[in-house]
Amino acid sequence: MPWKEGGAVESRMEAGEERSIHRIEVAGKRAISLHFDNRPTRVVFDALHDIPVEHGSFYVWRNLIDDFHDTLIVYGTARQIEANHTMARRWQEKVADTYIEILPPLVKDAELGANRAATHDLIVMGTLDDNAFFGGIPEDVPVRLGRDHFEWMGSSYGEPDDGLFLVLPNPLNPDRVMYVLAANSGIELYHMTETYHRNIPQWARFKGDEIVESGYFKRPGFIIELEE
Repeated sequence: MPWKEGGAVESRMEAGEERSIHRIEVAGKRAISLHFDNRPTRVVFDALHDIPVEHGSFYVWRNLIDDFHDTLIVYGTARQIEANHTMARRWQEKVADTYIEILPPLVKDAELGANRAATHDLIVMGTLDDNAFFGGIPEDVPVRLGRDHFEWMGSSYGEPDDGLFLVLPNPLNPDRVMYVLAANSGIELYHMTETYHRNIPQWARFKGDEIVESGYFKRPGFIIELEE
C-alpha cells in the first residue's frame, strides 16, 4: 500500500547504551523536536518497517504466502547430496504442514535452469559451499560464505552449529524472491528446519535451533549517524 501523509511511524533513538522508540506523526514538511538527557548518536526512522518503501531488498519471510504455488525448494548437490535431499524433503513437509498445505516441488540446484529459476520464488538450502545458488547473493548483502564458515556483518562464524537465514530478491529476476537457508554443517541445517519460525523479518542468525539475532537490511536515508 502507498504511504499517505498524516500517518505515524515508530523511530528509534540511540544515546550511548540507551535505546528508545518514539512515535512520529508525518504531516507535511515540518520539524520534529525531541529532548533527551544524553546526546543521541543514532536515529533510525521507521524502525519497525511500517512504511512500504521500495529498495534493493524489501522482501520478508511472510512473502512466502504471496505466491507459494510458484515456489521451488532448491537443494545443493556439490556434496552431501543425499543428506541435503533429506533435509529439503523434511523442510518441504514442515512448510506444508505448518502453513501452506501444499508440497513445494524439490529441485536439485544443478538441474534447475535459469529460465525456470527466474519465473519462481526459490527456497535455496544446504551447507555453505554445496549450493550453486548461494553464489547469486548480491555483493551489497553483508555476508561472505565459505566452506564450513561464514562472515556476517563483519563477524566470522565457524562453529558447526552456526547458520544463517536470508530473504533476498531472486538474482535472476528481482520481482521474485530467494529465501536462503545456509548452515555450517548438516546437523545445523537439521536444526534450522526443525521448527517453522513464522516471524523472521529479512534475516536471522541461528545457533542450533534457536534464532539468536534477526532484523532488516539497512535502507539508505533511514539511518542517521550523529557525531558525539
